[in-house]
Amino acid sequence: MPAFTISTIHDGPMKTTTSPPVTAARPQPRARTVVFRGFWGELPANPHNPAPRNPQYWQSEVLCITTDVRMAKVDELGGDENGGGGLFEAVFWMPDIMTQWRIRGRGYFLGQDADDDVDKCSLVRDQVQSRMWRASSEEGQECRQGLEESSETDRATKLWSWAREVTAHFGNLSPMMRGSFRNPAPGTALSSGPGREGLGQGQSVEDLHDALARENFRVVLLVPDEVDYVDLSDSSKAKRWLYTIDGGEWGAQELWP
Repeated sequence: MPAFTISTIHDGPMKTTTSPPVTAARPQPRARTVVFRGFWGELPANPHNPAPRNPQYWQSEVLCITTDVRMAKVDELGGDENGGGGLFEAVFWMPDIMTQWRIRGRGYFLGQDADDDVDKCSLVRDQVQSRMWRASSEEGQECRQGLEESSETDRATKLWSWAREVTAHFGNLSPMMRGSFRNPAPGTALSSGPGREGLGQGQSVEDLHDALARENFRVVLLVPDEVDYVDLSDSSKAKRWLYTIDGGEWGAQELWP
């Protein structure tokens, strides 16, 4: 899967040059490289993924990455306790085709409680659902037909599940990568030790419902509001478009690059 850069705004303290020196809160940019995990509802097939999969019922324009809930970007995107909602900018640069995408929008979080009837999960589901549509694939059509024809009991077991999709993302990681969610808290001092019992580097996790790893695992759902697309493949005639969404419809404006 391709990697890209995602930037957020950090509202931490920043030393000033005043005399005497003081510490003031000032927004600061933060950027890091992450791995694109696919679009929400369209997790790529992986024969090594042991997790149960949702039927291919939905497609979306919501980009997914995974993160540890203890990482700084979680608070920078609005906090897990709120479901997120903070601003981001993501940058994909494809040197082989000399093309760049800058995607701006809001980031949300889902964990193992994704199906729960709590405010933060309901908020995230509402925001993401508005950018999803029914799959046009043959499997998606068969799935819809099956749901329409099945009994209520069968429907309950066949319905698409948000929590199942989160678990599928966890299962899509290698056992060592799953084990990284049992690492000591990212960014804390090495001298302070690993922290709570069970934390430590180099662990391999086979259990898809490992309590400690799943407590820290989150899928980050990046909901785009604006896409800035630049095509530099022809150096004599570079092209640029700005796509923005308004009322659920995308519009495009061609710009000077």
